[in-house]
Amino acid sequence: MMRATGYPAAIEAKMIPVGEITEKGVVAPEDATPADLYHKFIPELKKRNIEILEEMTTME
Repeated sequence: MMRATGYPAAIEAKMIPVGEITEKGVVAPEDATPADLYHKFIPELKKRNIEILEEMTTME
């Protein structure tokens, strides 16, 4: 569980000084990371052996 909490926070912390994340104050990580940064965020997780499975279903 520590990896699933610490690694995303560390990745996002590296994005703050370069201006990729601009939210200020207490913000949940999933709200602080804009959708357009996911192309950078997900590969960083994968480097740390955390894989995200996204599945979409539609109702007919």
